[in-house]
Amino acid sequence: MSPAPHAAPRAALRAALCAALCAAPRVTRAELPAEEGAAEEGAAEGGAAEGGAAEEGAAEGGAEEGAEAARGRARAAARRRLTVGPFAQGRPQLSLGAGRAQLNGGEFFTIQAQAGLFVLDGLLASLGAQYWLSRSALPSGYLLAPGLTYYAYALHPVAPYAGVLYQRVWIDLPLSSPDAVGARLGAALRVGGAGLLSGGARYMRPLSCAPSAPCGEWAPEVSLQLGF
Repeated sequence: MSPAPHAAPRAALRAALCAALCAAPRVTRAELPAEEGAAEEGAAEGGAAEGGAAEEGAAEGGAEEGAEAARGRARAAARRRLTVGPFAQGRPQLSLGAGRAQLNGGEFFTIQAQAGLFVLDGLLASLGAQYWLSRSALPSGYLLAPGLTYYAYALHPVAPYAGVLYQRVWIDLPLSSPDAVGARLGAALRVGGAGLLSGGARYMRPLSCAPSAPCGEWAPEVSLQLGF
């Protein structure tokens, strides 16, 4: 029996396919993990680079925010110094001044010194001392006077003030009472960065006075306060 007419072409086609497949390069299993490892290594390097860039950007942003916050605090401190100035909490004050006083029908010229500390913005706790120099035949004397004074510092450059005080007098005179309480009123003008030039009046009333007795007295006061 003779072969079928299409047998030879089919055999030739199978031979051509076999030659093509056998000549194609083969990828072994050993080569696959190396390629996958290279891909993973590249992905890891890319992730690390992106993470480093993100951290660097966050650090730069935090530094800029910190610098801006510092500038804001500096601006706020400058505004506070301009408004509060010599009346700021924690600032000590030393003042020197002069005035006059009347006692037992005699008139005295007073020289005074006062040391104080602003316990709050505008609120001064002070201790004053005065030397009374007699302008007549009366003996001279001295006194101590602690007090509290509040300055309306927001009304710069002139700050009105009001305060209360207690005083104790030591003098060789027959006084009805060496102790007195009183009040002071006036205004303070800012001088330089921390100085104050103050002028006003104070009212003192001896503790031994009857409530209806007219024994209180007004006296002027002028002082120069130096801040530190």
